[in-house]
Amino acid sequence: MRIKLRYLDWQLFIGVIVAILYGLLIVYSASQTLDKINTKYFFQQIIWVIVGIILMIIMMTIPYKNYYAYCYILLIITIFLLLVPLIIEFQGTRGARRWIVLGAFFFQPSELTKIVYVMVLARYLVDSEVKNFTLPDLIKPILLTFPLMFLIMIEPDLGSSLSLVAVLISLLYWKGIRLLYLFIFLTPLISMLTSFSSLYWLIFLSFLLIFLYFSHINFKEILATMTVNIISGISFPLFWSMLANYQKKRITIFWDPNIDPKGQGWNVIQSMVSIGSGGFLGKGYMQGTQKNLGFLPEQHTDFVYPVIGEEWGFIGCAFILLIFLFIIYRLINSATSIRNPFASLVVIGICSILAFHVFVNIGMTIGLVPVTGIVLPFISYGGSSISFFLISIGIVQSINLSRSE
Repeated sequence: MRIKLRYLDWQLFIGVIVAILYGLLIVYSASQTLDKINTKYFFQQIIWVIVGIILMIIMMTIPYKNYYAYCYILLIITIFLLLVPLIIEFQGTRGARRWIVLGAFFFQPSELTKIVYVMVLARYLVDSEVKNFTLPDLIKPILLTFPLMFLIMIEPDLGSSLSLVAVLISLLYWKGIRLLYLFIFLTPLISMLTSFSSLYWLIFLSFLLIFLYFSHINFKEILATMTVNIISGISFPLFWSMLANYQKKRITIFWDPNIDPKGQGWNVIQSMVSIGSGGFLGKGYMQGTQKNLGFLPEQHTDFVYPVIGEEWGFIGCAFILLIFLFIIYRLINSATSIRNPFASLVVIGICSILAFHVFVNIGMTIGLVPVTGIVLPFISYGGSSISFFLISIGIVQSINLSRSE
């Protein structure tokens, strides 16, 4: 192990540790208000960080070839774990079927699903003999993805389910699929969004048909794309009915938070007020008024970024963004320098999950995307999330260690 240590990405380690330490400072401040001094979350987060680092070290010692060999077995275990909270209703989960509760221990199977899905999809793409992917070749990866998405969505956990789409797109792109096909892959989602209005939907379908005609793809691919888009638009009410009421409200509030300023729109409005009130340098550590008065909901988990904006200002927000950009850069650098196709795809998959979490979490706090309950990696409070991301870093470092072989 001493000989192999030089193959570790120490810069990635430093970036992660800086993010974690910054996160501990923010969690400590976010859990304090004027009428309540609470250090429970801070000390619990320290425990989870220690547990996560231990798990990261364990994952580093496991050769990545084992992930390739046993990923399908892990997939079966993961599906079983996803089904457990859907069958057994655990206490203390506030009606959500996304946690397995063992005493004081809360485990979220969807976090494990993300890692296993990356491995399984990476193995499928490597084992596939297809070199130049066409639209029909996307059917199997989609069939692999959507059952897992469905199980996670009905927990309900819309954010985690959408992260699988981010992984799918990233891995297909890294595998070399044409950007045209990736765009076509996303068109059913656009059809669903525009189907709110029959006029907008018909306009989109018309432009899509013209675009496909001039893209020089064959007639079967045009027919298949248009068929899927029409089915997506027509079936959107079914998808909408699958969402929980609070998820529906989050999506409608996204367009105008002032529709329900004291209800579902409260989170986004208070979040933007907090970030904006911080100015350039912020109000000072532990001095955030929105935070201290308890106006920010879930300010130690989902809405931890507004605490940074209020207390540390633009400088603090830019600092954490630079840390994330650095971590993402190191992950991409590892993926490009690794010769093994499976290992490279796994690193890109992990990178895409991290980038998706950062974009969605920050985006929902400033009104760019609907509120989905996605946490900010290494910063937000949460045992499952911090463990998941540290395990992911351990897998990346295990792949880095393989360079010595």
